[in-house]
This record gives sequence, C-alpha cells and structure tokens, in this order.
Amino acid sequence: MKYIYNNKVLKHNLHSDFDGDYRLREFESNYAIDDVAYIKGEATKYIELVHDKEYIEYIKRCCANKEQVAETDLTPASYDAMLISAYITIKASESNDFAIIRPAGHHARRDKASGFCFFNNVAIATQNYLNQGKRVCIIDIDGHHGDGTQDIFTDNSDVMFISVHQDEVYPNTGRADDIGVGESYKRVINIPLKKYSGDKILLEAIEFASKYIKQFNPDVIAMSCGFDGYVKDRLLKLDYTSRGFYEVGKLIRSFNMQTFAVLEGGYHDYMYECVMSFIDGYNDSEYEYNSEINAIEDEYCRDHFTEVKEIIDRLYDQS
Repeated sequence: MKYIYNNKVLKHNLHSDFDGDYRLREFESNYAIDDVAYIKGEATKYIELVHDKEYIEYIKRCCANKEQVAETDLTPASYDAMLISAYITIKASESNDFAIIRPAGHHARRDKASGFCFFNNVAIATQNYLNQGKRVCIIDIDGHHGDGTQDIFTDNSDVMFISVHQDEVYPNTGRADDIGVGESYKRVINIPLKKYSGDKILLEAIEFASKYIKQFNPDVIAMSCGFDGYVKDRLLKLDYTSRGFYEVGKLIRSFNMQTFAVLEGGYHDYMYECVMSFIDGYNDSEYEYNSEINAIEDEYCRDHFTEVKEIIDRLYDQS
C-alpha cells in the first residue's frame, strides 16, 4: 500500500481553523492530473453512483456562488477538490492504496452535506465494487461516527459497516444497540468508546469486530481512515498514538483481504505521521516514529467497552 495524492485539493477551504489546508501540506503530490476536464467528467460519473443528480448540481451551484454549506465556505476550487478527491478514491480502490483527499466524506448522505463532508468518497468506491458483484466491509476508524456512510447502505445487505468512534460527540449517532435496519440489519457494528480510551481499546475493538467480518466474508475491505482520534487532535480526546495506527495497519493486513483506504478527518499537525504509520503497519515496514502504544487502562473506559461488546454480541446472537 502507498498513498496517492494531488495537491489541487489544498485549494478547498484554505483558511479554516479546523478543516484547513494545513492538514495535508506535508504530503508530496504524487498523482499527476494532466487532463482536468477528463478527470472531472469521470469523477461525476462515479459520484452519480451514490448521489442524486439534483444534489450534485446543488453542491456545484453553491461552490460557484461561494455559499456556506456544512460549516464550510465553498468556492469553485472546492468543487474541483471534491471531484478530484472522488476520482483519486476510485483509483486508490483499484490499486489497493490510500487516497489522501479533502474534503472528507463519511458524514455526507445521498442528498445532504454535513460535518465538512459533501460527497461520500468511501461510499462511491464501495458502490463501484457492488456494481461488480463484490461484497464490501467498510471499517471506519474516524473518531466521529460515519453516519452518512451507514445511512447510504441501509438498503444493501452486501455491505457491512463497522464504526469505532468517540461516544457522545458529533453527530451523536452510532450507539452500540444500532446494528442496522432493513437490509443492513446485522450488517452494522457500532463501537462507541469513551474519551481517553487509547490505542489498546481501539485495537481490541477491531479484533472484536473481526469475528463478524469473517462471518460476512467480504471481497474487499474499505478503510475509512480519520485520524481525529490522535492524542493531539483539537476536537476529540480518544488519545490514540501514531504507533497505535501502525498496529491498526498490521491488524488489518492480517485479515488477508483486498484492502484500500480513504482519508476522513483529523484536526492537528501530525496527519502525515498518522497516515504513514498506518501504511507502514499495513506493509509490515519498520515503525519510524517515537511514540509508544498508549495502553493506559482506565477502568471507566474498559467497563464501557466491555458493556458495548456485550450489547452487540447479544443483539447479533438473537435469532
């Protein structure tokens, strides 16, 4: 796995205190975009796999008119960044790589922008695989619940959605007893964690979900990778470290399934370190940074996590 990125996405939401271009400045632009018009056309075709045409036109118009949507001051450059991000995500999904994109996508629904998100990139790549007859498991480790992604696939039994996120924060969804409705019933696993949970519980949460992933038997794993769980993030307090993300990468690799990743949130100056730690872990490369696993055992966090697991197991075991 490697990352793929084009720095044209930096021009979106330049000076936002949280979602600004500072998040990706350390990445090297390594994916050439020679024919922007072609890429925009191709991206629109993929976006239409998930989002209504009327909604796409609405977002395009808001960008052209420099309107504020989903807490974001949009510009024409924002729409370019959205299309390029969707296109890069498709390319990463085809080559089993990590798409470094912005804006993020996992709060976006089919016809609604929310939480800095406009087009749901991981959902677009997932739908592309579904159209090929594949089953996809989405593992969302962003510190906020991926409510948009879960909502998009409510009516599809060929998608399993797993979210590990901080409890009682935006968007205030993703309870442990929410295991899906309709076609997604028993295709959803929500694992809300208390703040200060740290790396060890994050890893245990993914290991806990792995038994259900194996039962689902997907063809592809799509990682919705936000890094706002990082210990120095300005919005959340999950206290993950870059070493923890390295171990997550190793754990995902051990599932021995086709895997790609898409960037979501993360509001701090260590995005490059977090991304590269995950990639190095997935590639079984040597860990290059100084942080150690945060394995502090907080009794309250541990008791809450135990309760969450018991709720999910009980609901999944019901006939």
